[in-house]
Amino acid sequence: MATTIAEVMAKASVSNRILRKAAAIVGGERALARYLQVPQAEIYAWMRPGASPPPMAVFLSAVDLVLNDLDSPDEQRAQSVRVAVIHEDQRRAAVMQQLDELLPDETPAGQKDASARTRQSS
Repeated sequence: MATTIAEVMAKASVSNRILRKAAAIVGGERALARYLQVPQAEIYAWMRPGASPPPMAVFLSAVDLVLNDLDSPDEQRAQSVRVAVIHEDQRRAAVMQQLDELLPDETPAGQKDASARTRQSS
């Protein structure tokens, strides 16, 4: 017996729909991957119809995001996501700066010049 598209969608419905809703809340799959701290490729894999569900901790974090969104106005939610992304970028920049200070000789010349320009423009 052949499986229809509707049957495949129904089998993956709970985790798939939660992940899709969570991605819509935070601004897309890339932002969701950053929010959940998982590789973007895994988000895409879990969101495919019929795919295996994500680990329970990831799924519950996505559920929390969706449930918390029910109480937040759109502007407040958008602002909190922007702030979270800015903080993540600042933390990443700080780590990169520390790595540059600790490993100055191991950085290829082209990357070192690019990182110096990035720091100057910040």
